[in-house]
Amino acid sequence: MTKLFGWNISVTSLPGGSAGRLLFFTLIVLVALTGCRSVPSAVVERGNDAPFRPGHPEVYTEAIALIDAEDKPYLNLSLNVKNRSLVRRSTEAGTNLNFSVIVEIYKVEGTTTSLIQRVGYDEIIPVNPDDFFDFGEDYFDNRQLPLPEENMLLEVWFQVTDNNSGLETVQRNYTSVTLPDGATPGVSSISLFVMDTADSLEFRNHTSHIITSEIDSIQFQYQLVQPEQQSNAMLVMNLYKFPADRDPARHLSDTFVGLGTLWYRGIEYQRPERIASIERELITEFGPITFDYKSELPEPGNYRFEVIYYPDGADGERVSKLREFRVTAARKFPQIETVQELRDPLVYLMTTREYEALKEIDDAEELKEAIDAFWLRNMDNAQQAQQVIELYYSRVEQANLQFSNFKDGWKTDMGFVYIMFGPPMYVDRALDRMVWRYSYSDVERVSTFTFVRPKLNDEFFPFHHYVLERRRDYHSVEYNRIQSWLSGHILSLQY
Repeated sequence: MTKLFGWNISVTSLPGGSAGRLLFFTLIVLVALTGCRSVPSAVVERGNDAPFRPGHPEVYTEAIALIDAEDKPYLNLSLNVKNRSLVRRSTEAGTNLNFSVIVEIYKVEGTTTSLIQRVGYDEIIPVNPDDFFDFGEDYFDNRQLPLPEENMLLEVWFQVTDNNSGLETVQRNYTSVTLPDGATPGVSSISLFVMDTADSLEFRNHTSHIITSEIDSIQFQYQLVQPEQQSNAMLVMNLYKFPADRDPARHLSDTFVGLGTLWYRGIEYQRPERIASIERELITEFGPITFDYKSELPEPGNYRFEVIYYPDGADGERVSKLREFRVTAARKFPQIETVQELRDPLVYLMTTREYEALKEIDDAEELKEAIDAFWLRNMDNAQQAQQVIELYYSRVEQANLQFSNFKDGWKTDMGFVYIMFGPPMYVDRALDRMVWRYSYSDVERVSTFTFVRPKLNDEFFPFHHYVLERRRDYHSVEYNRIQSWLSGHILSLQY
């Protein structure tokens, strides 16, 4: 075990042999165990964060092909279902969450696919009938399925159906098998694991791009298939941190600040800070090799862990595997847990002086009282205030679910508009543009918001970033909407 720049590094391998190789779980999949003789590729992996759809199961899936201790290929399947996204139903037998899972595995040959395996199962999770907000622990499942012994590309479909609502979520993953008995080396996708506390001593699968601040440690893991004839291969590992905009959205009527600014670009992939770099020659290590990298959780920010494999040495072809992740300061993201997290989104409703004064309060109880006083200042009664508060922070959480990228969703332009105005009546989409309409009239410009996607000089940008086209006539629109929130009239508005 070696510690380098805060990274604990361990390698498990048996030179030339099969017995005793480490079986491990790998999760983050777009392409896995890619043959190195093909065109070099670099795929940014960021977890399987599928588009959020209200009412549908919130699901995170992973499928990756690996080689076991007997040189046999198998498929490692991982599934995470967020229980809060499921519907509770009470029967004579009790109150339960009830969902079904179907996994279909297809072999891909050119433009055709053929089903090679299908598995399905049901899950019933009891919950407390007296506590409407009790959904229990989130559902995690990890299982392995044997695969045919051949090099092949696989398409893996997950379907999760909430049996209490009838709504479903479908996700697709790709992975490939590279057998260790051939002349073609292979490197798997990079897996990410997290440890909740230092006392738990157990890492668990992490399938999402976002890591919350309650996590204590992280671990990367991947598998390399190294043929014996590859005696001069080299492996390079790098960890980068990228500068990124972390501020809340600006006012709707603010002036444009320039295409080259961090606010517009969102994240600067051209100016990374390299936190760690390791080079390793692979001279006597053959067969499937497992590499582990452990570290304490980095500070909040945007990161990329990179693996570069040179099967013929540093001057030959290369294959890159990239795993991006973001650490958020929130402990229970996307939920709001702390009083500080209640304070921060109020930047959209407060004056600059009010907000700065609120930020000066360090005591949690005093801060909570100040926030309560702010909400009650213009309301007719406490019940009305409670309804407005619930609506506001539910939209903050929904914004986190739908619009998070290099920063929390409530801070994005789309998150800001969603919180203030709610979901649009309908959306017009184009290649690099999206228009949210809050009226069916084409002439009401102030009820239409246009978002554009900046062009970034990085082919590996793994998520969407849209910037609002701001206009001066939005000033009165934003002012009136703030007054509706502060007075409680927001409860009677259609949008």
